[in-house]
Amino acid sequence: MALIKCSECDQTVSEQAASCPRCGSGIARKPVQEAPIPHSSLIITHKFLDAHLKSIAKAEMMCRLFSMV
Repeated sequence: MALIKCSECDQTVSEQAASCPRCGSGIARKPVQEAPIPHSSLIITHKFLDAHLKSIAKAEMMCRLFSMV
């Protein structure tokens, strides 16, 4: 938990506080930015899922064939 200065009265305030306890001014919070997913990770994930779905389709086909016998 970090301490920051209130922009109105310069009071030290917790960064988790919604407002300054001294003057009641709202605490400005920095928006949290999510790290972008690298393109190479998306390609690897797509290839993995594609191969996985193909193996599931093969397993379903084998189940259908054996249930017909």
